[in-house]
Amino acid sequence: MKVGAVILIAMSLTGTSVLANAQDQDRPDDKEAVRHIVQAYFEGHTKNDVQAENKAVHPQALWVFASKNNRLYISTQKQRTKTLKENARRVMRASDATLRIDSIDVTGGAACAKIEVESQLAVVTHYLLLLKDPGGEWKIVGGTVWPMQKEKK
Repeated sequence: MKVGAVILIAMSLTGTSVLANAQDQDRPDDKEAVRHIVQAYFEGHTKNDVQAENKAVHPQALWVFASKNNRLYISTQKQRTKTLKENARRVMRASDATLRIDSIDVTGGAACAKIEVESQLAVVTHYLLLLKDPGGEWKIVGGTVWPMQKEKK
């Protein structure tokens, strides 16, 4: 019985210290770092600048898209960079695109961001997933994008 109580207390203390460490990792500077990565992604995406986008996105990132017929497509970052210029030009122009960061949520070394990129032609919602590498640098590791074409006036 005493051994069980000692194990229970040890597990409780270990869980408390793990939880405290996780909370220590959720620092405001992490949220700001994620905000900078999101801004770099936006700049690269809207200016058709593959190098700028690749600074924000991990080379092995995965993107999930839904087609008009509700089929899901998974694309690698390498595939995405090949079509970046074509897609960005078709949906929006950099000169009129604006970024709105709706939310950033950080837990330890993982984060998610919801952003909207709006132009005269469309409002595109991006859900981005980010991880912090062992060196402390944040990278987008995946996400999904949903474009809503605006009605022509």
